[in-house]
Amino acid sequence: MAEADSMADYLPTKYREVPLSALRFSARNKMSQYLNLTGRLPNENSSLTPDYNGLAELVGFDYLQQQNFALDGNPTIKLLNEWTQTPNLSPTVGKLVDHLVCLGRDDVLTDCKHIILRDIEHHLKARENQQTYGSPPIQDDTVTGSDITDHGVDEFRFITVADVNRGTPQMYDAFVSVCSETSNDYSFVTDILIPALEGPEHNLRLCVPWRDDLPGTSKYATDAHLINIRCKRVILILSPEFLASPICDFQLKFAHSLSPGARSKKVIPLCIEACSVPTLLNQVSMCNYKEERVTPWFWSRLAAVLKAPINNSITTTDVSLSDIKLNIAPPSCSVDYNTSSSSSSRTISTTTTTTSSSDRGSAILSRASATARRAAHNTVTARSTVHNTACLESRCGEENSEESIMIDLPK
Repeated sequence: MAEADSMADYLPTKYREVPLSALRFSARNKMSQYLNLTGRLPNENSSLTPDYNGLAELVGFDYLQQQNFALDGNPTIKLLNEWTQTPNLSPTVGKLVDHLVCLGRDDVLTDCKHIILRDIEHHLKARENQQTYGSPPIQDDTVTGSDITDHGVDEFRFITVADVNRGTPQMYDAFVSVCSETSNDYSFVTDILIPALEGPEHNLRLCVPWRDDLPGTSKYATDAHLINIRCKRVILILSPEFLASPICDFQLKFAHSLSPGARSKKVIPLCIEACSVPTLLNQVSMCNYKEERVTPWFWSRLAAVLKAPINNSITTTDVSLSDIKLNIAPPSCSVDYNTSSSSSSRTISTTTTTTSSSDRGSAILSRASATARRAAHNTVTARSTVHNTACLESRCGEENSEESIMIDLPK
């Protein structure tokens, strides 16, 4: 009875079921200043050490968990946090007071009583306001927790205004890479470049950022697709602002990587203001808008390169053996292979006849092709040797003669 009255002195009965989560950092930190100190002897009513280790045992933590608390920089706060997150261990303020009384730590309860009560009252007031005014809005799982994803969507089907109006992807003569962050560069494009090239004289189609691309797309991915697939060439509006723009730097390097040797004239530098030329463009001829000497033919020259086709084909010549014509006309020979029953000798009868020059050329070509194939496969046999010898003998003889050659071959 006396112990119950002692507990009531530290914590009113109506607050006993308040969850331990009501205690904020200040209350936990103040209790840790007492319970972190080890080496204090147990009191006469309990054999537990009156520090965070004894509190952990009363709460219900095992030895390994106590060891983990000891490794932490502030073991008492670590203990209270773990207890707060373990519902089956009854994490309430009333239980905490009971355990501290059991350990004989009235000093902790006396010095921390006012801060514990303050946190409890703050917790109850917040809960009352929540019941009166409703809980704060939470994220609806049906919105962001949906299983629907857009990974299967073709993000490049509709990326320009013309794509939407036409219903099919629009192709362009050139992509205009311009620094849109400054009014001077973009004004040159809208007031001078577009009227000159898209006008009736040249009738070209330009893809201009912030005019043709759709909002809501991935900027770098969209620019890369337009430069690589949709646009034949890229016009770089060179200026100091262009060189300082990250997006322009990406467009320049990506376009240059598609034609590093400038063979297809993919990148067209157009200088509108004095600036240092990027290293990648040192070997690429450019259009200088500020050069008065080229003004009369400036636009026709620029339009011509945009209209020029891009030839990506490579011409190769494939000559087969059958395409080779031999300019020789020796007499042809037909060879009959007759094998006698005797294993010690073989008789080869060679007959030479007179044919036309075209027939003789065809026969020679046929034999040359057969000999080349046999040599390539390293399958020279005794028969080929006999055949070549027979042909050599026949060319030395007279026409319409007939002779037999006897050759002894080893067994």
